[in-house]
Amino acid sequence: MKIFFLIDKNCNQNSFSFIFPILVNKEYFNEKIIVHNQLPKKNYDLIFIDSKFFYEEFIKEEFQYIKNCITELKLKCKKLIYVDNEASIFINKNIIEMFDYYLKGRIPNDINTYKKKLYGLREFTDFYYHKFNIKDENEIYSEYLDEKNISKIILSWNNGICDYSFWSKINRNIFKISNLVLKTFKLKDYKKYQNLSARFSQNYIRQTINFQRKELCKLIDSSQLTKRINRLRYFNELKKSKISFSPFGWGEICYRDFESFYYKCTLIKPDMDHIKTWPNYYKKKFTYLSLDWDFSNFENIIQYINDKKNESNLNFIAEEGQKKYFYHLSSGEDSPFVLHFKNILKRILL
Repeated sequence: MKIFFLIDKNCNQNSFSFIFPILVNKEYFNEKIIVHNQLPKKNYDLIFIDSKFFYEEFIKEEFQYIKNCITELKLKCKKLIYVDNEASIFINKNIIEMFDYYLKGRIPNDINTYKKKLYGLREFTDFYYHKFNIKDENEIYSEYLDEKNISKIILSWNNGICDYSFWSKINRNIFKISNLVLKTFKLKDYKKYQNLSARFSQNYIRQTINFQRKELCKLIDSSQLTKRINRLRYFNELKKSKISFSPFGWGEICYRDFESFYYKCTLIKPDMDHIKTWPNYYKKKFTYLSLDWDFSNFENIIQYINDKKNESNLNFIAEEGQKKYFYHLSSGEDSPFVLHFKNILKRILL
């Protein structure tokens, strides 16, 4: 069987993390796998399209061009599959009708959530709208999906199976030039001298996205800890920090989650129980500490992390998060990703 992966020519981080586990495990699949950033000329059994491939065309609202390309691609394969790593609720309704399957890196725990009208296209933005009356300048709601389109959705893999070290940008640039990926990073221990790191931007154009980050900055109440710093200083800080805060961004899962796991920080993150994702890195008091969306347990968390009696528990959480991350980075015939992807192929080929 021949499989073609069509990825974004600019290869942003989401695209790189989507294709990374495919490339490092390529030799362990029986299928012939081709990865390219231009439309295929030959026919394939399956064609997977990275959601960022048409990013510029969506921004320019060149919808007819996109539909023409998809129509052309459908003629070149038996099954056409769209893959996105956006927020769990977001589904590109403009094109789902044209695809056989729609892979998501995270989906709502209750699949019927796709039938609800949610403010801001996300469960957490809808929560902040109703709970705190936070409104966006350009208001938008999620669209109802019928059973036919919901049945196309498959849980794929999130962007946590990738290099998130300081050198990750170099790794991505090497891939852009050569189509090769390096896997030279190893699990390490780090001496921790600093209590916490909380470097995250608060300049999203949508208030419902920005709200959680701004409130956290107020609660942390220290510009020394929340002010943005350059990349080198940021990664050096993570190496030294015991704790790392990682609020939601455009989606629930953020690069900072995996940077924190990589450098063995105890991750503090808004509650993730509303989604299903693979790998499931988010297990309360095991791989992360859960912050209530309304911040009601913030003071309890601060007291917990400042109490020296809990130091061993915090170390345990940091170690488990790091081990789980590196476990899913492993490659091989029986590696977690290879087995997971083979199960996805079985579902697609039914």
